[in-house]
Amino acid sequence: MRILIISGPGLIGSAIQARLSAEGHDCVSVSRHPTGTPEAHHVALDVAQAGDASSWKPVLAGAAVI
Repeated sequence: MRILIISGPGLIGSAIQARLSAEGHDCVSVSRHPTGTPEAHHVALDVAQAGDASSWKPVLAGAAVI
């Protein structure tokens, strides 16, 4: 299952992502800055500035859970 994690690189988000990835899920983290980890799936998006649906539509594509 593809899971979108808001603030994935943070303390809680990274722990959640590690657990879900270990269980075989395809996790994508969303945050303002890239993670710097080449193997991590990451989408750069400033959530505070993304107030309209057009900003989120490409990010949400394919995600089953947020």
